[in-house]
Amino acid sequence: MKEDEKKIYLVTGGSRGIGKAICEKLAGEESIVIINYRDNDEMAADTLKRVENHGGHGELFKCDVSDYYAVKNMINEIIKKYKKIDGLVNNAGILLMRYFMFTSKEDWNNVMNTNLNGVFNCVKCVLPEMIRREKGRIINISSVATRKVIEGSVAYTVSKYAINGFTKSLAKEVMKYNITINGISSGFIDTDMIKGCEGYGINTEKKGKAEDIAEWVKFLLSDNCRFISGDIISVDGGSSL
Repeated sequence: MKEDEKKIYLVTGGSRGIGKAICEKLAGEESIVIINYRDNDEMAADTLKRVENHGGHGELFKCDVSDYYAVKNMINEIIKKYKKIDGLVNNAGILLMRYFMFTSKEDWNNVMNTNLNGVFNCVKCVLPEMIRREKGRIINISSVATRKVIEGSVAYTVSKYAINGFTKSLAKEVMKYNITINGISSGFIDTDMIKGCEGYGINTEKKGKAEDIAEWVKFLLSDNCRFISGDIISVDGGSSL
């Protein structure tokens, strides 16, 4: 396959957990996976190695998605080199388990800056090129917290509700450009992120695997998903019921 025919995928928070699994799932001769991460060089390098072990091509971009201008520079560099971004996966996020009365303004801002503003920053910078080409896929990783009340997670839950609203509203705006935007409401996945949640009334015994989310991401980015947009798909093993 020629280089200009390969799909260019950008995955934020790609160095660990769900992000790492997504990068592996998207790896292959037909794609180039751009692995965004914030600070862990060693884990990011391991993700890149796994992508290459799957016969794929990848590249690392160290960038804090909560920094708009850093994101803008990252996107500009990617488009300058590869001429396009076919798929953006907004996976970067943090989980704060803390009762609201003990949540500081700094806690709140930290969650919103990463989980919500990070999505805004990446989409804002990627969208003009997708509109110009009239082609693109955007996937936003949401949470079961928007479907099931999770005690002690007000800041996190609000950020994910906002992402769902963002997904649906923007999908309506850009559908005329052949761009699809969907969300995945992730259940409790066996990653480092959910450690320490047991004390908040959460039953984490029934946990999914990061690969469960990655499978849906791959589908939603594919041509088979051209007729699905503005949807929030639950991948939670029924825990939201």
